[in-house]
Amino acid sequence: MQARSAYLDWLGRQLEAAEARRFPARGSFGPDLVIGYATGYGVAEIAPFVRSLRCWFDGRVALYVDAWREDVAAFLQQQRVDRLEPPEQRSWKPHVAVQRFGAYLSGLRAYPDARYVLMSDVRDVVFQGPPLAEPVSPLECFPEHGGDRLADDVKNLRWLTRLFSARIAGQLRERPCLCAGTILGHRAEIERLCRILLFLSAIPRSGVGGAFGADQAAFNLAAYLGLCEGAVLPNFGRVATVQRTPQGEIAWDGEKVRNPDGTVSPILHKYDRHPRIAAEIMTRWAPDFPEEAPARRIDLERFVRHTSEGLAKRLPEFR
Repeated sequence: MQARSAYLDWLGRQLEAAEARRFPARGSFGPDLVIGYATGYGVAEIAPFVRSLRCWFDGRVALYVDAWREDVAAFLQQQRVDRLEPPEQRSWKPHVAVQRFGAYLSGLRAYPDARYVLMSDVRDVVFQGPPLAEPVSPLECFPEHGGDRLADDVKNLRWLTRLFSARIAGQLRERPCLCAGTILGHRAEIERLCRILLFLSAIPRSGVGGAFGADQAAFNLAAYLGLCEGAVLPNFGRVATVQRTPQGEIAWDGEKVRNPDGTVSPILHKYDRHPRIAAEIMTRWAPDFPEEAPARRIDLERFVRHTSEGLAKRLPEFR
């Protein structure tokens, strides 16, 4: 009997998909690309990312956003950001944390001449310097929060266990947890990594491989077991991920956030875990856009589809 997998059906569609548009040749833009997944966000949530990036980066910027957000589309056009739209899929699809790597793989095909690529979260990232300043290793990975072990990170260890096994998770317990929210490198290696993460998530049943946290588990396993050749760089270097940095160890100097040693990282990630700093960043980069409640379109068809997808993820899947 032929095995069925909702995840593999979705992945097959992703591998066939490619951006219908081929954006114009480089022109006045630099040779590099920053790409992010920003569906569900309004202008206020996107503005700090885009405006701060444009102060330091002259390359291509491409964001996946909701097709129906005309205000977001107008803002991106003003900021010289390419708007990408995720395909409307009425069949099963994984969590957005996994979907984004399929979208990145598709979107990269629209930029065949890109040199270095940064795949980045959007809502909780702001830029304080050139994000892709050379030298850029073929693949650069960054820790989730300094030197903490995976053994001390309950959520990430649980995701590793669910996606692979307790035995495999145990082999990585002493390693620092890596963050899938900011990854950069040479274009060919970024594209290869996307494929690796997508196929690693196909190993378990769809409800596990397509769930929140599968991206983190796949990324840590790929990096530490040699499936990709990435340089694991320390926190507070090119990227500062500050979700677990104690209050008071980082400081807003009026323009930028300084690390515990007084340096400034070009990419600041998860700053929203520090409310005072987040307020200063919003005041600097989005004073003209009041924060809004998350934009949601709710209709009966969407509700039924969401409910049926949730049920399908809980049913047995014979493989």
